[in-house]
Amino acid sequence: AAINVTTTTTTNDNTKRKKKKKNKFAARNAKCWIYVTGLPTTVTEEEVATFFSRVGILDLDENLKPKIKLYYHNDTKIVKG
Repeated sequence: AAINVTTTTTTNDNTKRKKKKKNKFAARNAKCWIYVTGLPTTVTEEEVATFFSRVGILDLDENLKPKIKLYYHNDTKIVKG
């Protein structure tokens, strides 16, 4: 959630002006990445998506699948965990 901050300043002629500061955080610009360790080697992307969708909204890729990336060993193709 974005937070707006308003400050009041007094000028030399004793008139008050309000300055509105820009939000430092905007949800549309946020990069929310989570790195998880200790996963079982048999976990699938669907299982990870099901688990994390209980806590919040997952970003979707162009194929409308949740953006989840699991890292695999090159030679065995088993999840690194």
